[in-house]
Amino acid sequence: MAAFHQALKMTAGTGNLVVALDRFREGDKGLPNAHFCSLQKYLWESIAREPEGPVKVVIILPSKEKDRYETEGFSEDLWKIMNLDKFPAAEVPALIREMVLLKYPGKLRSFEPVLAQPMNPLSPQELVVTCDALAAAFP
Repeated sequence: MAAFHQALKMTAGTGNLVVALDRFREGDKGLPNAHFCSLQKYLWESIAREPEGPVKVVIILPSKEKDRYETEGFSEDLWKIMNLDKFPAAEVPALIREMVLLKYPGKLRSFEPVLAQPMNPLSPQELVVTCDALAAAFP
């Protein structure tokens, strides 16, 4: 894993490289807990121990998967663990605004009155669905 970490650093060059890991379980099969723990111990830890290094790692574990894997090894001195079950209501308008700029840049002006209204907390999936529904409602 050290060689792979070094290859990631070389790929980053003088910039930064973010490795985002998601979908550890597809269908009925998934990454065995022993493999997950090996990755955590031998690759992700070495990346986390270099906070000023060019490689960063984001590990996305939905709650049912978080329960499945042993996550006790993610010590608070190296990792920031965030529960993204729902984004706080205060953050939802800004997140939708960012998503509109990416997906529907020509429609932002139409969205502004809606984004000024109070919003409920949304999960990441609900955020996408809400953005798409708003885009469909405005010409």
